[in-house]
Amino acid sequence: MRGSDYPGNSQVASSGLSVKATDGQIHAISPKVHLEASEVILAEFRPDLSKYRVKNVVMILANGTVALSLLHTLDDRIAVVAFICIVAVLGFKAVAKAKTVAALEWYLTNLRILSNDGQAIPLLEIKSARSWHNVNVFSVDGDVLRLIYLAQPAAAASKIRAAPVN
Repeated sequence: MRGSDYPGNSQVASSGLSVKATDGQIHAISPKVHLEASEVILAEFRPDLSKYRVKNVVMILANGTVALSLLHTLDDRIAVVAFICIVAVLGFKAVAKAKTVAALEWYLTNLRILSNDGQAIPLLEIKSARSWHNVNVFSVDGDVLRLIYLAQPAAAASKIRAAPVN
């Protein structure tokens, strides 16, 4: 269904996103995701950008500190310049990747779990869904679908494990 099929949804319709209603709710779906006729969305997952930023700031400062501690024996000025360069390069890299991370979406349907980049694992083929910092969904064939930077990865993994298999 298209967004224009629902009264009062001119904003969704103008964005060009496909829309599918489940349980009276309207879900905006990425144009790259195509659902089958019998497919119903059970849950949507999106990355938490604040979690992405915090992890990158910690990583950038840790790398910069290691460089600072290793190079300060040569000359303090060299160490400070190396620290600034490392922080700048890794910071620019993190900012550039943030747009890609913000665009990620995952959908749990009654038939499969799929991402807007084309990866999908049918529910019948899911071997396990584990969470630590991210959620890794493993298939029987050995394929892995990673749901990264989720605010609550344990809750997402529980939803995936509890999904009814049709």
